[in-house]
Amino acid sequence: MASVEDTKRTNTTLKFINESLETFPNTKFTASSLDFYSGQPKDNGGTFFEPFQHIQMLQGLERTQPWKNPGGCPSITPIDEHLDSCGQARAVWNVILSYLTLNQDELAPGIVEGKGWKHSGDESLLVLTEPAPWKVESFMDKRDLQKPHILCFLSNSSPLEEMVPSEAELYTILWTVGSRMLDKAYQHHRIVPVIIVSAAGYRLRITQGHVDHEELVVRMTPVINFAAGEHENWDDFAQTLCWVVGNPIGVTTY
Repeated sequence: MASVEDTKRTNTTLKFINESLETFPNTKFTASSLDFYSGQPKDNGGTFFEPFQHIQMLQGLERTQPWKNPGGCPSITPIDEHLDSCGQARAVWNVILSYLTLNQDELAPGIVEGKGWKHSGDESLLVLTEPAPWKVESFMDKRDLQKPHILCFLSNSSPLEEMVPSEAELYTILWTVGSRMLDKAYQHHRIVPVIIVSAAGYRLRITQGHVDHEELVVRMTPVINFAAGEHENWDDFAQTLCWVVGNPIGVTTY
């Protein structure tokens, strides 16, 4: 439960978010790199997300072998050239979900089973899922008031630039943090970490963001190119799956 002082601090953050959205895209932020494999930020700030162990993911994929599912498992290739960048990114997300949820045994669970991530029921986030030059395909959280973290997949029509956050990423972070902080059940949290699996076409990165008082902090991994398909870039694809089923960590409360 948030104290009176916590609520005051939260209101200061919400004011900053509101002003940032009003002046968008002229939004001030600090950007730094994020290690794709360890999840460690390079800005010496707090770590709020721990990817699932890579070796365990590889073992899980070998055990479940979703590509042998009788109902079929989609692959990134062959590339559908009729789709725009947003549509291609959406296809990549479908492949990611399929690898995590399917099993060679139709009756057996996929890797994601038991990891605790559920589709978010926050209706205030639905505006970001409406078709546009970019859209959020899915929001997930732990449904745990002690874990304010939100994970989402963002499909974008604008190309990703190394170490330059897109307008879609910035807006998604601001809106998502603001929506969660408006919920009184989460107002004892100083930090609401947003983890974005961000894709444009077949290029993808992990973007992590949060608002600390009156500072928008953005962290980005290098951009990974999956144009040759997941099998030609297997380790990076498996690591992407590790981010989707990772663990929310870190001190987020006041």
